[in-house]
Amino acid sequence: MKAFAHWLRRNMLVPLLIVLAGSAVASIYRSMEIGALSYRQLQNAYKAGSSTFQSHVTAAMQNGVVSRWRYTALMQQYWVDASALAVELDVGEVASERQALADLVGSR
Repeated sequence: MKAFAHWLRRNMLVPLLIVLAGSAVASIYRSMEIGALSYRQLQNAYKAGSSTFQSHVTAAMQNGVVSRWRYTALMQQYWVDASALAVELDVGEVASERQALADLVGSR
């Protein structure tokens, strides 16, 4: 058993630490806020989406921002119901697009 622990420490410690560090970095990155283009896409999807999708967007905007995890889940749900989405590349700052989505969600 002692020989196996020595082998594990000598040969597997670095790869395991790399995997753990990569997982931590990926989790932090995906929990960050989405960008202005993503907020604009959510606005367009909200206008064309089903009432179920709209309620999920409303729930996602409860804390004021949408994470990349939540955005991915929302867009996957949107694509189940829809076949197209208009993409506007001329977007403003993140704060203005976030506020526009919040106003759209709050108006319905």
